[in-house]
Amino acid sequence: MPSLARPAALLLLLLVPLGAFLAGRPEPLPRADFTFVLPKENATVDPAAATSVADGWIVQALFEGLYRLDPSTLAPLPAAAESTELSADGLTYAFRLSPRARWSDGRPVTAGDFLYSWLRLLDARTGSSYASQLWVIAGAREFSTGAAPASAVGLAAPAPDTFVVHLCAPCPFFLALAAHFSCAPVRQDLIEAYGDAWTEPDRIVSNGPYRLELRRIRDRLRLVRNEQHARASATRLRVIDALAIDSKATALNLYLTGDADWVNALPAASLRRLHGRPDLRLNTVLATNFLRFNVTAPPLDDARVRRAIDLAIDREALCRFVYQSGEAPARSLVPPALPGYVPAAGAAGGIEAARALLAEAGFPGGRGFPELELLHAADESVRAVAEALSATLQQALGVRLRPAPQEFKVYLDSQKQLRYQVSLGMWIGDYPDPATFLDLFASDAGANRTGWKSARYDELLRQAGAEGDPARRAALLRKAEELLLREGPIAPICFRGQANLVSPRVTGFTTNLLDLHPLELLALR
Repeated sequence: MPSLARPAALLLLLLVPLGAFLAGRPEPLPRADFTFVLPKENATVDPAAATSVADGWIVQALFEGLYRLDPSTLAPLPAAAESTELSADGLTYAFRLSPRARWSDGRPVTAGDFLYSWLRLLDARTGSSYASQLWVIAGAREFSTGAAPASAVGLAAPAPDTFVVHLCAPCPFFLALAAHFSCAPVRQDLIEAYGDAWTEPDRIVSNGPYRLELRRIRDRLRLVRNEQHARASATRLRVIDALAIDSKATALNLYLTGDADWVNALPAASLRRLHGRPDLRLNTVLATNFLRFNVTAPPLDDARVRRAIDLAIDREALCRFVYQSGEAPARSLVPPALPGYVPAAGAAGGIEAARALLAEAGFPGGRGFPELELLHAADESVRAVAEALSATLQQALGVRLRPAPQEFKVYLDSQKQLRYQVSLGMWIGDYPDPATFLDLFASDAGANRTGWKSARYDELLRQAGAEGDPARRAALLRKAEELLLREGPIAPICFRGQANLVSPRVTGFTTNLLDLHPLELLALR
């Protein structure tokens, strides 16, 4: 077995940033039982507002929905719900809440809490990127788009312990949807009393395995075990610190010096040297990196231009020389890891076909093609991808994409408002089904962010949503993916790998397709 000794070359990695990080800390706190580094600073702990991986990890620790996913099998397990009854036609779910489901202040979690929270998630005024996930509920789409009132949504709380959901059509993955962090309940009384400030540590009340004790911007969130939680006796870690560190090199040094027990985002330049360590966990995840095009911005409003860029991407070189976490070249949006679904194949042809398309669009050899901005998150690893991609397209097509880094929240807002031309995007599946990727690009989906709309694509998704036969449903989804790839509002780049460094003293850490690691299941040797 390779040694866990700390390599000198890695320990000396950017000691100045590490020293600056430590020097800039506020008054030190008592050491937490477990410390991990967030891949991005957490932006919010509001389930309806959360968007990033970092947001999701914290929300899942603080809040608990009707169901949760088993990290070993990804099967839905009852959480706030004690039992569920499904009607014979597959359209109505009646969730019976557990009498042990309680808020951190001791108040019972009720069906009314879920009714309020799901309507809030769907409400356009909330602005949640995940609202469209619940459009499988009768009347939900109409409410979100302003065509119907909240009373038209197929949700009801006929008793304090009974939450009823009526669907438009059978949904084979609905319990997995109900396990998503955005579907966790929140407290109406706190939101009405404090507005956006309800998430402050001295105000927030949550129902998950942990509660929020402290938050220091650009430093950490401190989570403390919620003794009111139904599984509190089985939750081994009492105090957890989630560190907010922008530099991946600094995060790695904190791990190597024993100041962090788990690091999820590692510098690409160091990954090759880390390979072979038994504490490095490499696995395939249900995620795809892709280029996102603003199809409302010329010359990207021409599908030939988008397809030319797509064909010119050297995916093999990017995966071999730039990415270092086991990524694989992608020619589809949906990763090939889902049973019962064969992803569509993107267009073939290579560089010559790309050059012919660009010439056909009026830019032979790239002449006359305007320089475009390539928007990306301000992250050293993403910057390396942006620079390599820009160099490849310049050489292959004469197309100039100028990397334009933005702080993560600004980057998300720029895409949402279509204030960009080309961007580097990524999506991690929220549940193990192709719809978690394909639903993103429905015309009115909050996460679309391309300006692309296709009535035919929307109709294929609608038909798939109404289809009860798994094989016919998969065929409809594949037709939708073929259309998406043909029109090209996105260009898949790679299927993601994930690298985690996990201390040998940690138990209960399970690698899986969703990179899901519930903090309540972790313990220390």
